[in-house]
Amino acid sequence: MRVPTSDAPRRSLGVRAWIVGAVIVVVVLLASLRGFARVYTEYLWFDELGFADVWRGLLGARLAPAVVFSAVFFVLLLANLIIADRLAPKHRAMGPEDEIIEKYRTYVAPYSGRLRVVVSLFFAIVMGSGVASEWRSWILFRNSVDFGIEDPQFGRDIGFYVFELPFLRFAASWLFAALLVVFVVTIVFHYVNGGIRIQSPFQRVTPQVKAHLSVILALMAVTKTAQYYLGRFQLNFSRRGAIDGASYTDVKAQLPALNFLMIISVAAAVLFIANIWRRGWVLPVIAVGLWAFISVVIGTIYPAYIQRFQVKPNEFAREEPYIERNIEATRAAFGLDDVEEREFTYTEDIDEETVLANIGSFENARLWDPDELRKAFRATQEFETYFAFEDVDVDRYVIGGETVPVFTSARELSEAELPSRTFTNERLRFTHGFGTVVAAANDVVRDFPAYLLSDIPPEGSLELARPEIYYGESLGGFSVVDTKQAEYDAEEEASDGDAGGDGDGYEGRGGVQASSFLRRASLALRFGSWDLMVSNQLTSDSRVLFRRDIGDRVRAAAPFLEFDADPYPVVLDDKILWVIDGYTTTSNYPYAQGLQPRDLPAASDLDHEFNYIRNSVKATVDAYDGTVTFYVVDDEDPIIRAWQKAFPDLFTDASELPDGLEEHFRYPEDMFRAQTAAYAAYHVDDAQRFYAGQDLWDVSARPEGGAIDPNALTTTTARPSGNDGGRNIRRSGTTAPADPLYLMLQLPDEDAPEFVITRPYVPLERQNQLSAYIAGRSDPEHYGQLVVYVTDTDRAPSPTRAATIIETTTPISQQFTLLSRAGSEVIRGNLQLIPVDDGIVYLRPIFVQRPSADAFPLFRFVAASFGEQAVLAPSVDCALQGLRLRTRSDTYARDCVVDADSVDDGTTDPPDEEPPPDEEPVPDDVALLLAAAEQEFAAAQDALEAGRLGEYQDRVDAARELVARAQELIDEGGGEPATTTTTPPDEA
Repeated sequence: MRVPTSDAPRRSLGVRAWIVGAVIVVVVLLASLRGFARVYTEYLWFDELGFADVWRGLLGARLAPAVVFSAVFFVLLLANLIIADRLAPKHRAMGPEDEIIEKYRTYVAPYSGRLRVVVSLFFAIVMGSGVASEWRSWILFRNSVDFGIEDPQFGRDIGFYVFELPFLRFAASWLFAALLVVFVVTIVFHYVNGGIRIQSPFQRVTPQVKAHLSVILALMAVTKTAQYYLGRFQLNFSRRGAIDGASYTDVKAQLPALNFLMIISVAAAVLFIANIWRRGWVLPVIAVGLWAFISVVIGTIYPAYIQRFQVKPNEFAREEPYIERNIEATRAAFGLDDVEEREFTYTEDIDEETVLANIGSFENARLWDPDELRKAFRATQEFETYFAFEDVDVDRYVIGGETVPVFTSARELSEAELPSRTFTNERLRFTHGFGTVVAAANDVVRDFPAYLLSDIPPEGSLELARPEIYYGESLGGFSVVDTKQAEYDAEEEASDGDAGGDGDGYEGRGGVQASSFLRRASLALRFGSWDLMVSNQLTSDSRVLFRRDIGDRVRAAAPFLEFDADPYPVVLDDKILWVIDGYTTTSNYPYAQGLQPRDLPAASDLDHEFNYIRNSVKATVDAYDGTVTFYVVDDEDPIIRAWQKAFPDLFTDASELPDGLEEHFRYPEDMFRAQTAAYAAYHVDDAQRFYAGQDLWDVSARPEGGAIDPNALTTTTARPSGNDGGRNIRRSGTTAPADPLYLMLQLPDEDAPEFVITRPYVPLERQNQLSAYIAGRSDPEHYGQLVVYVTDTDRAPSPTRAATIIETTTPISQQFTLLSRAGSEVIRGNLQLIPVDDGIVYLRPIFVQRPSADAFPLFRFVAASFGEQAVLAPSVDCALQGLRLRTRSDTYARDCVVDADSVDDGTTDPPDEEPPPDEEPVPDDVALLLAAAEQEFAAAQDALEAGRLGEYQDRVDAARELVARAQELIDEGGGEPATTTTTPPDEA
């Protein structure tokens, strides 16, 4: 008989619960104020850019699925808990567990309705919170489009795999997990309600509970059927075979196993339903046991048997059609199916006419490297400690009617170097950088950069009326403009010498206007800056500029895109625009090989595995007012079309590009790195050669500093094999691969130089030989085209070989040694591959830096290699003359001499020595000829010691000609062999 309970404990418990609940709500609200402020200011930021609808769409994409899934789980669990309470037995035999049940009924049962709601709500929040992270899949699922390509296994459009399958698989997995949680929680409620007794000597589970649990198990079995069904399509991404994609074992064993498991799971569901009337354990045990046994045998053992005993002994014969699928899909997914492949027969038989026909490539060769030029910019163009050049980028401009390759760098604000770290200085006064520097990549002025735009105020060949940089590559935190405090103006200080340099203030529309108490309070909470609330320098017109880093800016506005690591500034329409390449990627392209590039810059968004990529977007950021525009430049990309459907107001058609901007577009570097890594293996389109690893390439190694020892490289085969799934299509050597280079080149079979990005290939495990070189074209008429030039010979030297030839050529190595002994540092620049029809010339700028603390690298030489010869010269033209590719001018000895003495003072003044006067021809007398040769060799030794390598080479050549003439006379019987030794100077 139950003992009556008083209402007083219940009322006391209820009051305490309300008090505790109220305290918790207050604490949560106070703790959440900063979170609310961030959400509100985030909306204001999107609204500033004109992307308020994007903010709502992104927020809705995170909240809507989470709310829907949470609501589904809440209803599902609550319904089962209500059923569990209603199925609770009224009377049960007493047992050792009844004391627990009695306490539950005394203290908790009166609030069972609230308890069910609280428990259901708690688990619903837990189960629904993770759904928010699937917002990308949810958006693509709702906005899917067709690729127009069917997968070769199931005949489904590729769009199903990219847009629909990921979310469907997530939903099925979530539902199964949700039913499992419901199953466990329901068992607990049945236990506390008395429907389940673990220690009872009588009936442990009531028939009603068995029926209830059988229904849940049946639902789980049906959900598992859906998972098996979707798992069939997931086989297109299998990594069991030699390559990514469904293999022989997947198609012949795993797919039938999944089909059979679907039947078994449906049969198990029927048995669970039948158990509603049987209300025993026999049918559930049979269903679960049979299911588990068949899953192990059919789903695991059988495929393993097929792989081991049918595939492995004759792998290629079994896998050939699937390898062909992989090759075709990978080439399409990485944009390699349209690569234009051209052959060239390497030759060293190049005449001057051929060189002159390709002279544009040499006239536009890079004489600077970004790293060395950045140091020069910092030394000569920063002017103030709080200005900094963070990066140097490659571009081209039309100057005087001709396209000139340039290096450009923005003069940004360095907040760490401000004179005083106060709120006024950091946030109100020093708010922006100033101007950009543009220098010709192919020119020097007395070893210094040839500036096309420089100084404060900006002067040069380009017009820049709005030089202020409020948004750049390295700006963090926030700044406030349009305040009572005047901003620092570098141009005004430079023009009138006023140390204050206070300009007219900000005239742009960027920033969030701090026009109300709510806005100022929210911004203050977001940034943790009380000064934003109390400073009397702010007015209702003041604007808070934040997210000033252009990379953060575009990623926040379009978080579903991925962006290149290297934004670059463009001077256009008298202002500075930042240009950033945007990518769409996925890892859900059927049969395409997964790739994770290994040589990306740290800031790249492509530092993950993917098997499809497109450069669909060019984003621009106005350096002055922060306006962000996303131009869709590849509207054939289905992924960007899906995002356009979701956010139509975010994207701008390429037809609305500003005039002149397209001429500054570059083939995107990070995508080029990924494509060249993939193409190293996937230029092979024959399945048998691909499987055997024949003719696989590697990106050439980067000769760091000097040459590298090719024999020291250790590489592994790049043939996709085993469980590695072909991720080893990346470069497998132990040395870093050569970086892509932007160059102005006249490609073979083309009529004029153009802006391209290039990279050389070598045979796998052989660094000395050039296999091919690839070029990504950037000029508007050819933008986005990839051209690869494949040599049909093994005689073409690789960049590594060329670097080795340069370093081991005695006059060059001696010159470097002399400079190093003098205390200067010799810096080798990027090695540039210059095609000359079927020939190849390698050029490498050489910089010299003196040991003083304020020194910076100066351009000094060009090292050039052609075939097995190398020269060191003060200019590209002199290098061509030294390589005998151009006729030597009359002033060659004077203008092309390399003199170590001229390096010490940082100038390129020609040496004082005049070329030796012409001498009378030496008579055809052996003794006189050998004596003259000795004199030439002595003069050559003097020139070598003085560092005049051009004169040295001429003297040696003249001496050898004299010796050859003497030898001819001896062979003809015109004289006796010489007794004196005529050898060239010691070249050791």
